[in-house]
Amino acid sequence: MASTTKAFVKHELQNALERLMEPSGVFQTITVIRPISQMCEILEELNESENGLDIVLDFIEESFSRFMQTPYSYADEAMALDSKATQTKTFSLVLVALARQWLYTLRKEQNLKSLELMNKFFFQFILRSVQIGEDANALIPLIGYMHDNADTHMQSEIVQIRNEMLSWIPGMASSLETSR
Repeated sequence: MASTTKAFVKHELQNALERLMEPSGVFQTITVIRPISQMCEILEELNESENGLDIVLDFIEESFSRFMQTPYSYADEAMALDSKATQTKTFSLVLVALARQWLYTLRKEQNLKSLELMNKFFFQFILRSVQIGEDANALIPLIGYMHDNADTHMQSEIVQIRNEMLSWIPGMASSLETSR
């Protein structure tokens, strides 16, 4: 009974967050599985496995805060990645906000545990975004942007994420083979 109640509350919370964020265009609304549900699942997994949920929530909060202050700049940046994905609303603008915040935090954060948790969350969210059907034509350039602006150590991790992403995208496996 308790797990049923917990699942219901989680579902209701996700629905409320989705309704709150929908007008801003933070999340795409085309896929059957919503990005916000994936974000919540990752947070739940982090909460159960590690003592770092506050760190990741701070990262998300800062990303959302910056997005809400200047949503058009994020929309413009997403448009530069792939105008079709932005026009058809098949790309979550929050991914641009998270990428910007990730790059900023990567340069400023000294605590390795914080960086590890942030990376774990963000990279999981990117992979789940691909799996649920976020527009690959925008995600691939976003990963390229992150790669080009990250330090050398992180670039190798981004290449791994990119390769894993490509393995999930129909028709992209050939790109993976030629890039190795």
